[in-house]
Amino acid sequence: MYSYIQEKDVRQALEQTRPDRAEELVMTVAEEWIKRGEKRGEKRGQKRGSHQTATKTLLRQIERKFGAEAKEASRARVERAALGELEMWLDRILDAERIEDVFAED
Repeated sequence: MYSYIQEKDVRQALEQTRPDRAEELVMTVAEEWIKRGEKRGEKRGQKRGSHQTATKTLLRQIERKFGAEAKEASRARVERAALGELEMWLDRILDAERIEDVFAED
């Protein structure tokens, strides 16, 4: 379970231990927390973008190779797949003779 530290707790601890630099140190801590949050957000955004791109690309390739009906029949499965699965299917579609070959279980 996570234990969250709030700004007021940091401020209070710093005012007790370093009253001469408390405000400066609070700002330094806050800036570090903001940077960490931004990095987490960027990673999530990159992952989401990679997933959307892979989904769109695979559906487009399915349509071009197997037709619009195969695309629509595969859409739900493709959209709920994890990125690793999408990447595997993107590789498989190159050699697949049938849509079933793309999604075959190994």
